[in-house]
Parts: sequence; structure tokens; C-alpha cells
Amino acid sequence: MALCISEGPQRLEMRLANAASARKVFLLLDGKGADRPLLKIDRRQGRSRRYSVLVKNFPGIVDPDPDSLLPTRWCCQRAYLRGVFLAHGSIANPDRMYHLEMMAKPLDKAQKLMTLMVNLGLATTGISPKRQGYVVYLKDGDQICEFLRLVGAHQALLKMENIRIMKGVRNRVNRLVNAETANLDKTVAASMHQLAAISFLADKIGLDALPPRLHSVARARLAMPYAPLAELGDSMEPRLTKSAVNYRMRKLLTLAEEMGFEFGE
Repeated sequence: MALCISEGPQRLEMRLANAASARKVFLLLDGKGADRPLLKIDRRQGRSRRYSVLVKNFPGIVDPDPDSLLPTRWCCQRAYLRGVFLAHGSIANPDRMYHLEMMAKPLDKAQKLMTLMVNLGLATTGISPKRQGYVVYLKDGDQICEFLRLVGAHQALLKMENIRIMKGVRNRVNRLVNAETANLDKTVAASMHQLAAISFLADKIGLDALPPRLHSVARARLAMPYAPLAELGDSMEPRLTKSAVNYRMRKLLTLAEEMGFEFGE
């Protein structure tokens, strides 16, 4: 946003790149001067539109130093914050990252803005230097939502909350899939170890030479090569618990290792 004040007849012009900001400025200035504001749209070929709000004879509208004193009333603080964001703020696509920032220069104005935001409950506000001045920023999703609520951007708040919900669902699904994949990998690796030991014992002494309890679990594993232990126990007669199957499998592996079995993964 650019603000132009002429040295001759009182004339105020505000140039903006955002249609919503231009509309808000127009409504705020309407009726404040001797003449109604004029709204001009600059349609530059191949570029985005630019908006200018022009008002003449505007006694009392312009404060020579609008940032010298910050508003003290809660409603006015919210309005001030809303104006700064409309003029110098931006917010990143929350689907990719959480980042809201507002430009301010010089440093003391950035510090005043940060103090105001902290007083309004935005405790994670920070300041970072940039080539054009300083950036007052928020990087926490909850705090950005609170900022949008404070400045009255309710539609943007709803959109962001929806995106956050969807991101949460996707992240939870990904964690579950990763956990299931990891569990499956462990099950397959353990099954291959067990199958190799059973094959070794079959060649070494024959499965019929095994004790009955180990013989039954070895046959069950050969019938269901990659089944989890709980599923393996359910298939046996009599039915065994997961811990019972695990105990017998460990006994089977110990027996094979005592006879010289080595498993190379």
C-alpha cells in the first residue's frame, strides 16, 4: 500500500493491490471529507490490478505520526492490527507452512507492533530484519488462527481451520500406515528367520523328531509362512495364545542354534 499526500490543496490518495483493502478504505473514508472518495482501478496489461482511493478536502483524517501512540482500547487495538495487516501483511498457504508476517520500519515501530500483539495474547510473536525494514511474524498455527479471529477475518479463519483439520487427518493416516508398514516388516523378517530355522531342523534331524509342542508350531508356520503369531495361534488345535506361540518359536530357534544354525539376513 502507498499513501500520497499532496503539498497543495488537501488531497489524500491511497494505492492498494488488494480489492478488499481498497473497498474497506473507501468505506472508512466515505463521509469524512468534503467530497466523496473516488475509487480508480488501474488495469495494467499482463499484470494484476491496482486500486487507488482518492479523497479531497480531508481535514482531520491524517495524523502526522499515526504510530506515535498505540491505541489503548481493546476494540481500537484490534482495528489497528487489522489495518496494519491489510496494508503490510501476508499469510502463507497453511497447507504448506504456518507463517504470517507484517512489514514495519523503522525498528521501534516493529517493536511497538510486537508489543501490541503480545498484549493481545499473541505470545509467540517475533521480529526479523529484512532488506526493506523489519518483519513482525507468527509461525504457530494456533496463534495465527487467534490473529485472524482478533482482526475479524472469520472466513479466512474457517478456511485455515479446515486445512489444519485435513492436515491433521493426513498426518494421522500417514503415521498409522508407517506403523503398520513397520510392524509388517518386522513380522516378515521374524517369519523368514523362523522358516529358515525350521528348514534347517528338517534337514538336520527331521521335523518328526521334534518334541510335539515344537513340531505343531513348526507345521503351523510352514502352513502359514508370514502370518502374525496371534493368527498362527488361532489356527492351531488346541488354540494357543500369542505369547504361547512366541515361547515355542523361541525354543525352536534355540534348538536350531544349538545344532549350528546361523541366520543370514
